[in-house]
Amino acid sequence: MKREKSMAVFEHALDFHSLDDAVAYARLCLTAGYDRTGNWDLAQTCRHMTDWLRAPLVGPPPTPWPMKLPMAMIRVTLGPGILRRFLAERKLPAGMGTLKSTVHPPESDATAAVNEFAATAARFAAHTGPWLRPSPLVDKLDREQALALQLVHCMHHFGRLKPRSPQPSAEPGAAAAGGGR
Repeated sequence: MKREKSMAVFEHALDFHSLDDAVAYARLCLTAGYDRTGNWDLAQTCRHMTDWLRAPLVGPPPTPWPMKLPMAMIRVTLGPGILRRFLAERKLPAGMGTLKSTVHPPESDATAAVNEFAATAARFAAHTGPWLRPSPLVDKLDREQALALQLVHCMHHFGRLKPRSPQPSAEPGAAAAGGGR
């Protein structure tokens, strides 16, 4: 089946239009239970997403010094094209890799991680000041780009967690978009 370039297919049909959608999905996984199709549990996913939601606010997670020069080169050469592709396709490639400091150990109870993710998402959404560099791969972004990149990142990781109960009747994004698109 041929797929249009602007239409991305996500696991479990995730299509977040706000950080509230991502928080609601994390809370659904917490309350209903979930099955994993990836390597991380809900707590690991929420902690990773929290790390990257903080990046535009306080700066990116620590980057090992041997990686700083290659990352800087990517940021000024390939970074703009990579960003355009991620935002246009609304998808990140599987197995892309991340900074080791953003990979967390499994936790038996994800409640604290979900709550921290929700609080950080609210802080990100309420932020009105300038953004710092949100990623080692891309430079400064405007508010719309920063949010869009975070949503794509959330869909990428939360798409590997499937709630055990049915999705809420309104698909993610419906409330934020006034019930439609």
